[in-house]
Amino acid sequence: MTAFSLTVAASIALAGPQLFPVLALLGDVTRAAAETGYEFAASWALPPQELTALFLPDLISSLPATYWGENPIKLHTEYLGAVPIALAILGVAAAWGGGLSGEQRRTVAFLAVASLLGILFALGAATPIHRIAYALLPLIGSLRAPAMMLGPVAVFVALLAAYGWEAVLEGRQANLRVSRLALGLLGGPIALLGAWAVLDPAGLANFALLSWYPAGWPRRPDPGLAPILRTNGLLLLAGFGLAWGGGWAVSGRRVAPWVLVPILVFGILDLWRVDARYLEVRDADAALATDPVIAALQEDADPGDRVWAPNLAGSVRNYRPNELAYHGISSATGLQKFLLQPYATLVGGIIPDQGLGRDPVRRLLNVRYLIIPGAQEDVASLAEASGRHLYSIPSPAGYAFFPAEIELVSDPREAATRTWDNPDPASLSVVESRIGLDPPEAGQGTAAIIRYEPDVIELDVQAERAGLLAVSEIHNAGWRAFVDGEEATIWRVNTAFRGVEIPTGPHRLTFAYRSSSFRIGVWTSLVAVLLIGAVLLRFRFPARTRQEDA
Repeated sequence: MTAFSLTVAASIALAGPQLFPVLALLGDVTRAAAETGYEFAASWALPPQELTALFLPDLISSLPATYWGENPIKLHTEYLGAVPIALAILGVAAAWGGGLSGEQRRTVAFLAVASLLGILFALGAATPIHRIAYALLPLIGSLRAPAMMLGPVAVFVALLAAYGWEAVLEGRQANLRVSRLALGLLGGPIALLGAWAVLDPAGLANFALLSWYPAGWPRRPDPGLAPILRTNGLLLLAGFGLAWGGGWAVSGRRVAPWVLVPILVFGILDLWRVDARYLEVRDADAALATDPVIAALQEDADPGDRVWAPNLAGSVRNYRPNELAYHGISSATGLQKFLLQPYATLVGGIIPDQGLGRDPVRRLLNVRYLIIPGAQEDVASLAEASGRHLYSIPSPAGYAFFPAEIELVSDPREAATRTWDNPDPASLSVVESRIGLDPPEAGQGTAAIIRYEPDVIELDVQAERAGLLAVSEIHNAGWRAFVDGEEATIWRVNTAFRGVEIPTGPHRLTFAYRSSSFRIGVWTSLVAVLLIGAVLLRFRFPARTRQEDA
């Protein structure tokens, strides 16, 4: 157990560059009220009826077009493979029957319990396990899709399968000892369903519909699934036969251990036939082709300009933020429904379209373009595509400006109220005070973007009078500001934005994103690599005893 704990710790350390920034981000973002609470956390669980997908992937169907289960759509496969399941059951039966050593039995018991708990967790609200985890573990409430736990379950099953073959190899030295009761309890129901799928696939599907789903269930098994389900059953029985038959033959010295190679090849091909269905992708350029609206924006918009494409009800679907981002166009609504806290405060909640209805909010976000379905009277659109019209709208403040006056506030809620009520941010900007720092003064001058990248922004600034420059970028602790290479304080301006004091004269203002959690993750990962390397070298080149040296 100590070795396992160290392995888990090493895995977390190695994943530090990805894991730590995500954990840090969770404290800086918010999401919709409808996407909190237990009902949300338990959504996209594995329906209990679909436990059969672990070994019969097409009973409820693993094909998105023919899926007839409880979830709205089919996102992934739960199939573990016939050979891994058979060998995993063999490993459990060998541990139960005394075919493995004491340490091995304890490891198998741990993996078996972990697999069971993982499957129960994946079922979401159907069992108490997920509810207990939700109550005790702080991050569970921020996540959904309990079915994702089947990823670790697949790893546990693969490890159990390895112990199953280890029992086979040890059986060559002594008789292979397995619990036939365990084989029957664990493998019997699976084999029976596999045989049913071979003999009467349509009858099995109808039985599942009538027995496992309420009367009047709107979805029905596709008749075309019958031959596919029969193939599932044949491969399931073949995989069990190869794994168990090969295991007994090897343990009895009837064949050489290399027979595992064709068994593994069969298992890999069996898994690939299902997994490959989820690897088909559409060509992005074909799915998100450039149209007249996109082309007009790419030609006309400057760095820092933003587009608002409100998600309005109707027959014409507007552009999604990720569609605009694919073409290098910045959306005023962001890219995800995880919103940084300052931005969520600015727009008054989790739905940016509602907040963007306020004129001050649009000005502060430098919204220069509006895309809406349908033509507007007495206003000429810049371009039109599939009923979506592009309009230019004024943004007097611009991307970066020196406010003529500054109002200092200490309460973030008061700052939000004043920001919403302020019709002209260029004339008056709200700045949140910081303990121990003198408030900035109002300045005068101009600023122009010369570099605009995801983690670096540079502006040429000409300050006629020293003072605060407000920039239309969301305030976040990961960003650092530098004036002519010297780090400067970033003030929170107008609830959600950045402000930097600029001295009189020409200057270069640089914003650079430097995540401390990412740096910690990198160093943690490097230390883990060094420690793992040292341990491996220790085992590869063990120290000689004094007796050997002598």
